[in-house]
Amino acid sequence: MGKPCPGLEMFTDPRDGQVYPTVQIGDQCWIQKNLNYQTEENECIDPWDTALCEIYGQEYTWKDAMQEAYQNEVIVSIQGVCPPGWHIPSKVEWEKLIDYLGGDTIASKQMKSQSGGGDDGYYGNNKSGIN
Repeated sequence: MGKPCPGLEMFTDPRDGQVYPTVQIGDQCWIQKNLNYQTEENECIDPWDTALCEIYGQEYTWKDAMQEAYQNEVIVSIQGVCPPGWHIPSKVEWEKLIDYLGGDTIASKQMKSQSGGGDDGYYGNNKSGIN
């Protein structure tokens, strides 16, 4: 299902030079791994083992992650902590992704890694390529 986005197999964040693979799922292009951009307020998932940031990315405060842009008290964009040209997915975008991957009961398995297992010990099949 997942494959690199046409013309954008890898993306370099111009703010810090970190490189992220992309994956196209349906007609949507996603950054394939968790963002690892350092801001003033975020921190590594384990501050005593910063190598984990390379694997799991950073943990962001809501304020830092969203950086909502308002116009006349209405949210007009949510680029948030994302690199230029990218944005925090909307509810509609998440629902489209979940539907494309087979719905609520199947989508999480399609996006979860085949190794690592997470807190619940459950492994996925990573058919989406998001991992």
